[in-house]
Amino acid sequence: MGALSSQAEPIRFSESVARGVNATADISTAYAAITEYGDNHHGGVGAENYGHQPDGQNGKNWFFFQTGNGGKEAGISIDLGQKMALADGHSIQVSMLLGEKKRQAYTDPVLVTLTDGPAGRTLAEAIYSPVYIDGMDRVTFLFKEGLRDTKNPLHVSILFKQDSTQFVQGLIRDIQIIQGSELYGDVVGVIATSGAAKFDYDGTIWGKEILTPKPGAEPTITGATIFGVRSGKPIRYCATAIGAKPLTFSAKGLPAGVSIDSNTGWLTGRAPQQKGDISVTVTATNSKGSDARTLTLRVGDTICLTPPMGWNSWYVHSEGVSEKAIREMATAMKDQGLQNYGWSYVNIDDCWMGERDPVTKRIQANGKFDDMKAMVDDVNALGLKVGIYSTTWMSTFGGYIGGTAPNEAGDYSQYYLAESERQNKYQVFGRFPSGIEKRICEVGPVWFVDRDAQQFAEWGIDYVKYDWLEWDLLTDAEKEAGVKPERHAREKMEANGITQQFYNDFRALDRDIVVSLSPEHKESEDAFVQDQCNLWRLTADMHAHWKRMIAPFDDELVERLAMTRPGAYGDLDMLQIGPLGRPNRAEKEFRPSPLKPAEQYHQVTLWCLLTQPLLLSCNIPTMDEFDLNLVTNHEVLAINQDALCKQGYRVKNRKGDYEIWAKDLADGSKAVGLFNLSEKDEVLTLSAQELGMKGTIRDLWRQRDIGTLEDSFSANVSAHGVVFLKISGPQAEADTSFKLGKI
Repeated sequence: MGALSSQAEPIRFSESVARGVNATADISTAYAAITEYGDNHHGGVGAENYGHQPDGQNGKNWFFFQTGNGGKEAGISIDLGQKMALADGHSIQVSMLLGEKKRQAYTDPVLVTLTDGPAGRTLAEAIYSPVYIDGMDRVTFLFKEGLRDTKNPLHVSILFKQDSTQFVQGLIRDIQIIQGSELYGDVVGVIATSGAAKFDYDGTIWGKEILTPKPGAEPTITGATIFGVRSGKPIRYCATAIGAKPLTFSAKGLPAGVSIDSNTGWLTGRAPQQKGDISVTVTATNSKGSDARTLTLRVGDTICLTPPMGWNSWYVHSEGVSEKAIREMATAMKDQGLQNYGWSYVNIDDCWMGERDPVTKRIQANGKFDDMKAMVDDVNALGLKVGIYSTTWMSTFGGYIGGTAPNEAGDYSQYYLAESERQNKYQVFGRFPSGIEKRICEVGPVWFVDRDAQQFAEWGIDYVKYDWLEWDLLTDAEKEAGVKPERHAREKMEANGITQQFYNDFRALDRDIVVSLSPEHKESEDAFVQDQCNLWRLTADMHAHWKRMIAPFDDELVERLAMTRPGAYGDLDMLQIGPLGRPNRAEKEFRPSPLKPAEQYHQVTLWCLLTQPLLLSCNIPTMDEFDLNLVTNHEVLAINQDALCKQGYRVKNRKGDYEIWAKDLADGSKAVGLFNLSEKDEVLTLSAQELGMKGTIRDLWRQRDIGTLEDSFSANVSAHGVVFLKISGPQAEADTSFKLGKI
């Protein structure tokens, strides 16, 4: 659809209307797009071609307006007939000719407003008091601030105010409304505040409003700009880009023996033995052009230098996970475009396990999976990686076989639930919490984690999530009395403990595998657990509730999150967006996230500022346009994947009302989130002094520059919503002091 353009004037009324002043005229019969204001008794609008017009204008068609005694007003609303799209031009120009009726000098203010539909939200407004020369005043209004894509046809209202005590009459004609990008105006409109405090920028979210612009056809490289690999280990990195297909990839500066697949973007080969940084220039090319970017290949002891991005089966398939489901999800990640933006992991959570191989004692998949190696290879061919779940216990939370056993034979049958009593055929111990009640959610006497790790590596697994807690076992008497096991009765041990033994098994592999530890850890465990994994959970399982979305602002979590560094992430659990299922069920129907749209923008923004793992757990094939807009904004995702990998920090807050957080970025700029925690729209203000820098302000979700931070900046923020900004200044200097961990 093209840009809006209305040239409604000169107005040609029907004969019945054009015979002079007629305050009760039905203007819609003359021009269907115009609706009049006023009650036609105390103020109204009509048509005029009578003699009481500016000199030289007698007999020409004008709108006639009359305000009534006692503060009555009159005006018109013009329906432009189509929605406004900023892609067609970021400005609206409204011009008109005001006429002075003889013996009636209308000098009270004229108010022009732009609204989303006839009774919708006001976008912007401008006010002007006429100054007549020879009985006429031609004026042009220009609107830029506050404009946005509308849900309904754009309406332009022209209202004649009355500040005087007497009724006033006047004339108007030659109305033109044009959309474009290089327009001018005598009067510049401002953001409509609707009674709220004044602000510089309207960042409110209207329902399921899609903020992310559609990408252009030209190529843009996405994903992280740094990748870690251990000395001599296989490199597992896939370059990604958006743009018109087909896209091809090339790379310069690769170490000896390493190459890039021009079609898929996969880098393959082994890292050098010598530690250090290698600068590789990666280029993406299509018929519209090319984009090149430097990738830092860091050979050392630390992997997972930016947070993992991907998908996990738990909140969507749970007990129903299968090879078919994983293949469908991987295909959807490719087809829906997520892989192009750097979403890379397809992680199988609990409920995939069968029994142990009788010879190798390695865990095997259950009958819902045909060939794990072939499945992983096919997922890799889509530019994606596969992750998997297990536990150091004998039983998983979900009732499947874990990484330790009650005996050397790997025989768990003494704890099996009769097949006729199982809700799922392969759920041998029964549905949660049966494993806890059977007292097999404990590390068993025989350790098979090392053998499972070897099996995972042979399948081609790139990510593992392991569950376990230290429980106090119940005595028989306590169990019979109904006493429940107590979580965290013992802490994980720093030395000679399960965590260290598990960590050593995966470090011994000839493969770099990202390690995630779950579930919730004690604060006292943070200091050593972070050196024996890449992710460790700080909280219980996430659920789609507003209170869980704002929990990271609690002071205790703020302190713990500050330990984040490249390769070590305090994990707040998965994103609660998109069509969701329920854990501990074999779901086939998926429901939209119960979070409000503004709350979904809140979570994605906060997880990016807090340098969190970004793991979806929704049904990707049925994600709608709103869901996809949340996960395909390369500017937003770049904050999460920034190479500096700094944790966000609080700038200021009013507990329970608002939070303003910032994050230092590798290019010297800062990302800023203005979070409104209250139940109504609020104006939040940030000063350059508070942030510690000045510079250009960019709205990351809407991908547009919106001003300059010199002294202060204020934005109107939706209830439970956020405005996500990037502040870039000429004084910004890149920071390359990447702090590394031990993993």
